[in-house]
Amino acid sequence: MKKIISIAISLLFSTSLLAEISNNDKFALLKLYQTTKGEQWKVKWNLSTSPSQWHGLKIEGDKIVGINLENNNLTGKIPAELVQLRYLKSLNLSRNNISGKIPENICKLEHLTNLELFMNNLSGSIPNEIGKLTNLETLSLFNNTLDGSIPESIYNIKKLKTLLLNSNQLSGKLSSKISHLEKLEVLSLFENNLNGQIPLELENLKKLKEMNLSYNHFSGFTTVKLAALDDFKLMMLNEAGIQIAIEVKMDNKKPLVAED
Repeated sequence: MKKIISIAISLLFSTSLLAEISNNDKFALLKLYQTTKGEQWKVKWNLSTSPSQWHGLKIEGDKIVGINLENNNLTGKIPAELVQLRYLKSLNLSRNNISGKIPENICKLEHLTNLELFMNNLSGSIPNEIGKLTNLETLSLFNNTLDGSIPESIYNIKKLKTLLLNSNQLSGKLSSKISHLEKLEVLSLFENNLNGQIPLELENLKKLKEMNLSYNHFSGFTTVKLAALDDFKLMMLNEAGIQIAIEVKMDNKKPLVAED
């Protein structure tokens, strides 16, 4: 198969039929096809045709701006070469069998507004430089095996509306800087190993409509308002894995500031 891919790359670089996108973009797409076993995809790419006919691509002019290969049996790793798709706005590789780490250089895709990698087998930590994706509105990484803490830089993504990191193995504290995400509408962090005080600054997020922090190891207390936002009323797990109810106070006159 690698020989076929190599031949395809040569053909793509030499034929005028495929001149509508750059050679760099073609190469990045073919690396994605190769590293995720494109020959086993549900809907395969016909490499002898123009990329404009390839499943899941959105092309504007001569630029790749969207990739949606959700639930298409991608198996393997995300290639670092995707960073060559400089004008990419949306990347959806969810509901596949992708493993390995999220490439750090994916954070160089400055036009990205939508990053959906949920329901895969991704491991390792969320890239520390995720905050460089300043145009990001949706970050959906739930149902993987990601570990480590939530990067501080994530709180710099001021346009973020949806943050879904639930059902991973994330640990550490949730910073009070979460209140910097003033446009946040949906926050889901349940089923992780997060601990410490739930930041009462979450009450400052005026646009927050949905929130789920349950089934972590948060302690201390919370407010009626925050408990009401959570589908499971902020039920936590103790060290023995037993469900416990976090203390709910009636008001927030003396807020306890979470440690960063």
